[in-house]
Amino acid sequence: MRFGFCSDITNAPVLKKIGYNYIEYSVKNMVQLPEETFREHVAMLKDLNFFAETFNCFYSDQIVVGEDITPPDILREYTVSAMDRVARLGGKVVVYGSSRARNIPEGFSKERAYEQFCQAARMTGEAAAPYGITVVLEPLNIKETNFFHLVEEGIQIVRDVNHPNVQLLADMYHVCQMKEDFAQIVSAGQMLRHVHIAEPENRTPPSFEDAFDYNLFAQALQKAGYNERLSVEPTIPEGESLEHAAERVLPILKKYFS
Repeated sequence: MRFGFCSDITNAPVLKKIGYNYIEYSVKNMVQLPEETFREHVAMLKDLNFFAETFNCFYSDQIVVGEDITPPDILREYTVSAMDRVARLGGKVVVYGSSRARNIPEGFSKERAYEQFCQAARMTGEAAAPYGITVVLEPLNIKETNFFHLVEEGIQIVRDVNHPNVQLLADMYHVCQMKEDFAQIVSAGQMLRHVHIAEPENRTPPSFEDAFDYNLFAQALQKAGYNERLSVEPTIPEGESLEHAAERVLPILKKYFS
């Protein structure tokens, strides 16, 4: 298993020094970078031999369901441009969570929203394919979005999207928030192409003192045949540095998921 940490790209040297295998960066932040700054980041990662293999926060201002969706040509242009930059930073996986983008407006047809979401997801796969990038759909808990909460739902959506570059993510925090059975992670099998982890109640960095048994999650991943990447996606407590949080989490990852 390869271990990563969700952070700003400028923290790549620190994360490599600690012992992580890659950094997970934000598409939203990446696309806002001036080209000169972006090229500096590309050069930095190349010099470090340490890359942004995974990305999150795919859509921010874009809307993919409802009456007022982002026009398809504009959405596609953004997506293609983003995938090009992702690839230049060494990206292999893009997480498609984007709660705001997929929120179903009140009174709008859920069936139509489902079709729109699948259509947009299929387009992301088409944009990702030339770069060998996989887009992973992320179930989010009900407090963050009103659509697509469960790994079980994601399995069906991936089937309906029916594009080889669109697969599934399991985020332990969201799975636990939704009280979904870990058996659904096992059911995802080969669809599962990326994983996020955080403490399941407060989304803090995992700790040996947590009440939750992380071995339960590790066993589900093992049964699913998953052994690719695992990214820590926490809310770091006030007063703790990213370096300290990342340093104390890595032994936990190695204990349960190596």
